[in-house]
Amino acid sequence: MVLDPVVTDAVQLPRRRLSRAEQNDAKRRLLLASALEVLTEQGYQAMTLEEVAERAGFTRRPIYTLFGSKEQLALALFQTQTDRFTQDMLQVQPGRTLKSTLKRLAEMHSELAASDAFRPMFELQTALNGVALRDEAIHRAFTEFLGSQHERFVAWLAHVCEVTGQRFRAPLDRVASLMEAGIAGLTTMGFLDPSYQRAELRYHLLLAFVD
Repeated sequence: MVLDPVVTDAVQLPRRRLSRAEQNDAKRRLLLASALEVLTEQGYQAMTLEEVAERAGFTRRPIYTLFGSKEQLALALFQTQTDRFTQDMLQVQPGRTLKSTLKRLAEMHSELAASDAFRPMFELQTALNGVALRDEAIHRAFTEFLGSQHERFVAWLAHVCEVTGQRFRAPLDRVASLMEAGIAGLTTMGFLDPSYQRAELRYHLLLAFVD
């Protein structure tokens, strides 16, 4: 299975008359698709609102109306793509044991993190981390989003435990936090040294929480 977090569905404005809410939703999706394209080609620092708007067929005004700023647009893009990635990852069906399930999870994440398509989202998250240090609104929204992703992961781990009849050696909330931190570290190191992207390392990290 090839996971690609930067795949965005083609977006076109329908010909029928749209309500204002529908128009805004269509514009939002067009701008996010355009931003993803520019981000992939140029990176976050070089990405400009002018380029994003032009590729979507708009002026900059809809960006300010729908998002507010480059930082808010970037955050919305990160949320959309990360949510897609999380949904794909948590579709891993529990196996007979915790170990077999975690092995498959490690393989899927390693496959994604090692792909060229994942780099733009990793760079975007790194940039947003820096923005969040000085922008309270971005920090709050960023933290809330990551918290929602964490809750989804905890719920998935609980489901796996229920299906397999096995348990982790610590409370699920703590296990999820440590797993997320460990995998994030391996992902970061993997962009410096590809050997850190190996599924085997992720699997052994996850196994540390299984009795």
